[in-house]
Amino acid sequence: MDESTIDRTRCPLCGQPNDCAREKGQDKKDCWCVFETFPAEILELVPEEKKGKACICRTCQRRFQQRLNPED
Repeated sequence: MDESTIDRTRCPLCGQPNDCAREKGQDKKDCWCVFETFPAEILELVPEEKKGKACICRTCQRRFQQRLNPED
């Protein structure tokens, strides 16, 4: 996959908008993800060609966290 074909505004896991502040031209420190935890296991699910190129969305991050901590 050519890097130019990767849509950086879409989650590499589900394809939905990832709501990345940086991709919207905003300061990275204002992004929702700054306040969240991303376990190594979720990052391993990202296809190799998209690693470090597109952010995981909030929905996928929350679903993964709920699977790790079902009581929360």
